[in-house]
Amino acid sequence: MENNLKMNCGVQMFTLRGMTKSESGLAEAFRFVKSAGADDVQISFFCLPPIPPARIAAIARDTGVAVRLTHCPFDRITADLERLIEEHREMGCDIIGLGSMPQKAFPPKDPDAVLKFCDYLNIAATRLHEVGMRFSYHNHAFEFKKSVDGRRLFDVLIEETVPEVSFCYDVYWSAVGKSDPFADIDRLGVRINSLHLKDLRRILGIPLMCAPGKGSLDLAEAIRRADRNGVPYAFVEVDIARDPKRAVTDGLAFFRSVR
Repeated sequence: MENNLKMNCGVQMFTLRGMTKSESGLAEAFRFVKSAGADDVQISFFCLPPIPPARIAAIARDTGVAVRLTHCPFDRITADLERLIEEHREMGCDIIGLGSMPQKAFPPKDPDAVLKFCDYLNIAATRLHEVGMRFSYHNHAFEFKKSVDGRRLFDVLIEETVPEVSFCYDVYWSAVGKSDPFADIDRLGVRINSLHLKDLRRILGIPLMCAPGKGSLDLAEAIRRADRNGVPYAFVEVDIARDPKRAVTDGLAFFRSVR
């Protein structure tokens, strides 16, 4: 039974990275995603072999999925953006994402380094906006734990970047960082381009990842709030899963159950 959400839920292919070691493996993974009931995928270039974008586009087209978002290396975003734009156009993808701030190059407790990082994001986002595309930043937990001039790093990333910098908001990592995902989602609104959905359970106080609906997070309310705020996509992403395929099918089933 389908829900009445406007948001679409797809799969972050990092979850299925064990399947994507070749073109044939990527095609098999895309077919699995489609059979599980999803039409949209996010791909991370960190877990793909050097498959040309034109081939990724062909595989996606042949298997009936659409590439909506990527995670790309910081060096390419800053030094090779024009080529990245062309590659994403080949794939029909209009959101270029960065998976994390390079902490060695930009120490989170160094205010000048953090502001310089924000400058890089602003340059990329402004250029992408000029060509009808979006830039995306994906959070982990450290953005909520570190303090810069009395502010959380996440607050700095919001306040010191232009509105064209959008966010792939990971609900699990925000919970690990002790943030309030509902407040964050309402605050960011349409600056969120997608949610990452994985659940959290604790063993002896240690946070562990599990499929959406299998842990303690109120992901249903996060989904509802994001949908009300006009967030277009969610992606099931379970970085560490004993059975990645089962995590995907369980996560998509959970999303469909949200009312």
